[in-house]
Amino acid sequence: MVTSVRCNAQVGLSSLADQAPPVSVVPAWSGEKARDSLPSPVSTTSRGLGEVLGWVGDRIFVLGLLLGLLFVLDPTEQAWSEDYPAIKYLPVAIAVAATPWLLPRVVRLRSAPAMFWLLAVGTLWVLAGALYTVGIQSQPVAESVMGRALGMLTLLPGFLVMSRSRSREFATRCLWLGGLPVSFLITLGLVVWQIGGIEFVDRAHIYHEQIFLPASAAAALFWSRSSVPGLRATTLVVLALAGVISLKNTGFIATAAAFGIVVVALWRSRGRTPLLRATRNAAIVLAITTGLIVAAVAALSSPESLPDGTPELRLVTYASRLATFLESPIYGTGFVGSPFMELGPRMVQSHSDLLDIAHFGGVLGLLLLAVPMGIAALRVILQTIRAGAQTPARHIFTSLLFPFVLVAMLVNPIWHQPTLMFLLWTSVAFHLGEPGAKAAPTDTAEDP
Repeated sequence: MVTSVRCNAQVGLSSLADQAPPVSVVPAWSGEKARDSLPSPVSTTSRGLGEVLGWVGDRIFVLGLLLGLLFVLDPTEQAWSEDYPAIKYLPVAIAVAATPWLLPRVVRLRSAPAMFWLLAVGTLWVLAGALYTVGIQSQPVAESVMGRALGMLTLLPGFLVMSRSRSREFATRCLWLGGLPVSFLITLGLVVWQIGGIEFVDRAHIYHEQIFLPASAAAALFWSRSSVPGLRATTLVVLALAGVISLKNTGFIATAAAFGIVVVALWRSRGRTPLLRATRNAAIVLAITTGLIVAAVAALSSPESLPDGTPELRLVTYASRLATFLESPIYGTGFVGSPFMELGPRMVQSHSDLLDIAHFGGVLGLLLLAVPMGIAALRVILQTIRAGAQTPARHIFTSLLFPFVLVAMLVNPIWHQPTLMFLLWTSVAFHLGEPGAKAAPTDTAEDP
């Protein structure tokens, strides 16, 4: 019996030995380094330092993001006025200042999707054109596209934050906790202004382009997990009504888009048969077409719904940008020159950022900036519609900022407003940094 116990013990030890990883023994005199399973003290120290630097960089970036939300809440829009450039670009400057702290994560750029590199090349082109206008042509900074280039610089730190899962969760949670109350305050301000008749600032209108925030929050609340009966539906309706109360075409479109996303998502969760899917798709196409027609008719028949009061002014700026695009359709002006155009005694900007890109960059600019962003925006909307109940509302909110702002850019001059564009580039970075966008490095405890 003793013999059998010894045999069993030997068999057990031999099986454990077979399962153990092989150990390579290298003589000290051979000149080779033994491969030890323990991490190198130097690599452990560098990873620990990278974690600390990345932690600080995340907080700096989010600080700029929250400050940008406060600027959005300013009904006078003095926070991004040309009269106070130091204040106007402060959120962007803070976000860009986070970049050196995030450099330990630069290895993540290897997993960046193609859209990131297209936008990066476009950013460098816009920046080069602005520098040429200011440095070589000796034009003032305001007479160049420098402001547009500076806002685009937030894409890099945004991607470095959003490509790491823990940092991504921290940033989106802060953006949601800050963006939701700002959305409610924007809605409250519009109610006081339009319904209460209390014009508390000396302006023709308030919260025009900023309406994308309540619209995004309204759609995101559909995926929230509130335990209070009726609270989710009530808050959704209240926030979405902000677009209607604004009495602006941009607000009408934003509200229609928010409700459209929710209705289609709800419809998709109910109907699975081919007939219902075909009917749903036909209804979507019909609704989009009808919405565009109604918005166009409303814009032409109701001049007061336009910020400048006359649709003719917009049509003139559109025609001017289209004419210069046709003169140089390949590369436009190379992003050299002033974003303003002279219309009689007035100096105005184009009321379409899409036509601005065509004017300054031609077809190449559209391919680098507009086309990939348009494709990505459609993808975000489809992903939102297909999102399950497990998708956090803060993720929906962050991702929808991008397409909502993009729609507003079609008929509004938003590109020159760094605070609004900061939110757009943060949403773009969230989309690009998504783990499913391209195989990304796996997060570990030591990963900075």
